Amino acid sequence: MADEDRRGIRGVALPTRFLVPAAAFLCGAAVMVVELLGVRLIAPVFGAGLHVWAALISTALAGLAIGYFAGGRLADRAPGPRLYFSLVLVSGLLVAALPLYASALIGAFAGAGLRTGALLAAAVTFLPPLVLLGATGPPALRAVAHGLDEVGRKAGGLYALSTLGSVAGTLLTGFVLAPELRIDDTLRLFGLAVALPGALGLLLCRRARAAGAGLLLLGVSFFVPGASPRAAFGTPVFAADTPFQRVEVTDHRGERWLFLDGCVHSRMALGPPADPGASYIRLFRFLPAFRPEARSLLMLGLGAGALAPLLSAEDYRITAVEIDPVVVTAARERFGTLGGIGNVIVGDARTFVRRATERFDLVALDVCGSDWMPEHLVTREFFREVRGVLAPGGVLAVNAIGEVGGRALAALGATLRDVYPHADAFAGNPEGPLTNVVFYASDEPLVPSFAFEDEAAASRYPPGPGDVLTDQRNPVNHWNAGASRLIRRTRAERY
Repeated sequence: MADEDRRGIRGVALPTRFLVPAAAFLCGAAVMVVELLGVRLIAPVFGAGLHVWAALISTALAGLAIGYFAGGRLADRAPGPRLYFSLVLVSGLLVAALPLYASALIGAFAGAGLRTGALLAAAVTFLPPLVLLGATGPPALRAVAHGLDEVGRKAGGLYALSTLGSVAGTLLTGFVLAPELRIDDTLRLFGLAVALPGALGLLLCRRARAAGAGLLLLGVSFFVPGASPRAAFGTPVFAADTPFQRVEVTDHRGERWLFLDGCVHSRMALGPPADPGASYIRLFRFLPAFRPEARSLLMLGLGAGALAPLLSAEDYRITAVEIDPVVVTAARERFGTLGGIGNVIVGDARTFVRRATERFDLVALDVCGSDWMPEHLVTREFFREVRGVLAPGGVLAVNAIGEVGGRALAALGATLRDVYPHADAFAGNPEGPLTNVVFYASDEPLVPSFAFEDEAAASRYPPGPGDVLTDQRNPVNHWNAGASRLIRRTRAERY
């Protein structure tokens, strides 16, 4: 059989010259697609922090290692092209089938903790397709190398094509497909792209039944609806997967809720007046209390846009910066909060701050992703950059969430005190165990107006001494892991 297979591939130019390299390129692309979109699939249950990336990367590397080992042993036993094309076809089927079971498997590990659960969910869900994709490598080399004198050249060519495929898959997914297509559709599209050369190769190797069965299963996977992600509570109003997160809007008990990656971000009362129900939003009312004369406000992070109606009586000139265009759409169309915002910019907050030429009396930083903080937006270097866009005497307000008395909140307070001579903090739930804290910082003293003195005294939060966070060392989400576990365990009851 092996000799037969060898003669078959030498006698058919198309599989040798085009299908094997093409399949190697597509398999390399599929590896990165599974890895990138795997993070998006896991995020609604376990978040999108470094622990999730570590789980997916280690799973991908382990899967490829297992696949290389198993594929090498199989290639020695069946050195012809039939094995290779069979593995390619099955790999494509497994990638295309991920939408059918991924959400259910990932959700099954929700109670295992953030780190352990993320690692187990990644391994059980994504190892099968990754092992098969890795296993295609050795048979590909065996199929195209017909003598020891060309093994090096053929191996180098296949490795280069596979790696270039990974580059193409990464860029195509991150820059083109993820912003435009659903995660399920992207996985099915790449599964089809991988499976087709496998099926065509089997046809040319006179294995029509195997090719037909594979294509039939592939077609079925396109029409079977995927397992729905664990839905937020309430009546669904809107849901979308974006390159940054899963965005959901629901109605529940007379309120509209915004969920980001499965966690509550904001809630507002339905109908006028729009009441920002999330307790931490009310802590931003100290902005006008500290600077009654302020006339301009920069919002870094939009969410549901609840801050704008909260401060509508102040008649500020408001500029908002939000990295996720889908969140902007949700705020505009589902919460109706953008009427009071003069300028909405889609982009990264730090990039905007670095390029800004306008100075603002007030800056509100609300980029906490429900259970994690973007590390590059809570460092000493960034707060120095924000200081550059504040007008003289301006005030910065920063929302964060963490365990009462925890190291993460203490570090954030210490970092602000390291940059600004005057800083204060106020908690929405100071009795704990979990609370939002809005930190205030300025070059000038922070003395609330008379009307807010009692409220400020009642909610003042002493973060205590902590580490200063820098671009070089910032383990804030590692220190905040306990808060993340608590948030995700009680997401529906948190408010």
